[in-house]
Amino acid sequence: MTSATRTPAPSLVVVETNHSGGGVEALRRARRDGFTTHFVCKDPAEYSALLTSPVDECDRLHVVDTVDPEALTALASELSTQSCCAVVAYDDVAIIPAAHLAEMLGISNAPTVRSTRTMRFKDELRAALVDTPWETRHAVVDTDGATSPLGYPCVVKPTDGAGNYAVAVCFDDADYVGALESIGDFASREYNRGYFPRDRALVEEFMRGEEYSAELVWSADSGGWELIGYTTKRHLSSAVPLEVEHIFPFVFDDDRGVRILEELRAILGIIGVTHTVVHVEFMVDLDAADAPVSIVEVNGRPAGGHINDLVELVTGASLIDHHIAAATGTGVRPGIDAAVGAGTACAGIRFLVPEPGQTLREIATPSDLDGLFSVSCVDTPFHVPVILNSDSRVGYAIASGPSPQSVRARLDRFVDSSRLTYA
Repeated sequence: MTSATRTPAPSLVVVETNHSGGGVEALRRARRDGFTTHFVCKDPAEYSALLTSPVDECDRLHVVDTVDPEALTALASELSTQSCCAVVAYDDVAIIPAAHLAEMLGISNAPTVRSTRTMRFKDELRAALVDTPWETRHAVVDTDGATSPLGYPCVVKPTDGAGNYAVAVCFDDADYVGALESIGDFASREYNRGYFPRDRALVEEFMRGEEYSAELVWSADSGGWELIGYTTKRHLSSAVPLEVEHIFPFVFDDDRGVRILEELRAILGIIGVTHTVVHVEFMVDLDAADAPVSIVEVNGRPAGGHINDLVELVTGASLIDHHIAAATGTGVRPGIDAAVGAGTACAGIRFLVPEPGQTLREIATPSDLDGLFSVSCVDTPFHVPVILNSDSRVGYAIASGPSPQSVRARLDRFVDSSRLTYA
């Protein structure tokens, strides 16, 4: 009598992870769904400070220089016998290596390297949208300029930045020179894991209107993009584009909502991306009903800023669930009509941002306000840099409620009841 041959479980590969834990959640949820999980990273010790290390959540660990093409080629040879059906990444630097690895493994249901580059590099996205309704006036410049080629106001950002690093709204030459100096400083240092940013800047026209993001997932069932929901955004000020609030979901009126979704699908078609989750940031001029959306960024990964938590609170399925479903071709997870219970029709997050250039000694926040789902703060003392980016946020609260207005009121009470003390 011979024993039956056991079919190996399909494998899902996660390349590096962001420090907010997207990769950890992907590994955990993929194992739940029966996949053999592989974690690829340059230095496992990098993740030792996380509450849960991805090293402890994976079935197999591969220590590889993830920005070295030769090392990725060797890894692809090693993984070629593992029945890999998906390669995913949750770190902006890692999404291109993940696309390369999927391509070398012959995985067809994956974003192409070309489409991933178009999303990752902001100048390439602008170039892809030239001669379309979504073209934006822009210029790519060296970091030693003296005046904006587009006039003022304008937005200056690195061509390959993330997390709002070195992004500035410029109103005159002094602002512009300072913004270029910040990008030059950003490019002079290793960003992470051996990756050095480009020493080039993208100058864009200043976009007017309200900013939103769309969370979309590729559906294996329909062979197209499905909307998970829209998120509203609030910034620290018109001059400092640091995001300090997200509320999910936002519902446009029927006609505008249909048109916006059609535009976003057309833009993703131009980029050529499929089989993933995307986070599209865009502006809408509410006073110009027929104007096309203005694209800020397209990110080939689930949203940051804890939007994933908001989506899961409201719909019962996280963006990580959607991402795994899209990457493995197993179908879209529950959508926005699958809310988890009364009182969670809407959820939002508000970030605490201290005064720049000072050392924060203590953060006192309430934890018993009505509607608060979770509160978290950095350890103190904490020095706040002068240039504000996502690392300058020192705490947050997540609240849920029956409407966006109720959620914002609860977040306002949280901020009003919090006390920040400086050294």
